Amino acid sequence: MPSLHKCGRILSANNSSTKYNKRKGKITMTQDKISNKSRQNSCITAIILQLQELKAKENKLVFRRDLKSPKLLEENKPKRYDDIAMPKIFKRNADPCTIVGCKWFKSGEHVYIPYYIDTNYSPEERHQILAVLQRFNKATCIRFVPFKLQNSDYLYFYTRPNEGCWSYIGRQGGGQFISLERNKCLRTSTVSHEVLHALGFNHEQVRIDRDEYIRVLFQNIKPEQRFNFWKVRTNNMGSPYDYNSVMHYKKYAFSKNGQPTIAARSHQIHSFGNSYGMSNTDIDRVNKLYNCRKN
Repeated sequence: MPSLHKCGRILSANNSSTKYNKRKGKITMTQDKISNKSRQNSCITAIILQLQELKAKENKLVFRRDLKSPKLLEENKPKRYDDIAMPKIFKRNADPCTIVGCKWFKSGEHVYIPYYIDTNYSPEERHQILAVLQRFNKATCIRFVPFKLQNSDYLYFYTRPNEGCWSYIGRQGGGQFISLERNKCLRTSTVSHEVLHALGFNHEQVRIDRDEYIRVLFQNIKPEQRFNFWKVRTNNMGSPYDYNSVMHYKKYAFSKNGQPTIAARSHQIHSFGNSYGMSNTDIDRVNKLYNCRKN
């Protein structure tokens, strides 16, 4: 197939390879003209293929712009409080979901949430994320589906060095990041935790009624991290306090001296904050918030 440079010369060539047949009184094409016509057809094919390739590249560029580049994220870093990213209009002890609402839109019986997984993850790491999303698909009416260009709201699973694990609470509108740093944030419990934030759920130990179930030992907490234990009105859907929730802090979270920062009031509770994945209560809360029918 001729190059596009040669095609320019071929397609701009004049009809010098034609001649006039006096006996028949008409213009006929010489063999050179026939060959030139064949080359023109080849050039047209080459140009069409080139245009298709350029269109595909353009679609990819639009895709990347739509997803927000990591550079854009670095220029507009959200306010973060532990693993929660907050819109600048909210104070750090406010839960945006209980103030303005943050549910993802429901279509029929399901809530379809498009996702995109950063290409910096390995196939194995990508599989770890997908396994958690599939758990939501099976246990709730949430349906995580691959991102398409026409999607306006979606989750972007993102990894960059030293970004750690964090998410916004609930739907923000447009593309929103869930940061899952490689080699640090890809445990099933961590991925589940950050996805639940994105669905609209806060930490278990900050709920308004927590003092009936735990004691927060502020004297053992690093001063700059105490805000992570302030009480917040959350989307707990009227469910009982759940020590087994994947949204619960561990016993020594943000300890400044190696002493516990959270203690259960019940002497029968010896462990919390160590869940492998979503508890039954976590699943029930998702189903209640999004009015899911039981499977």
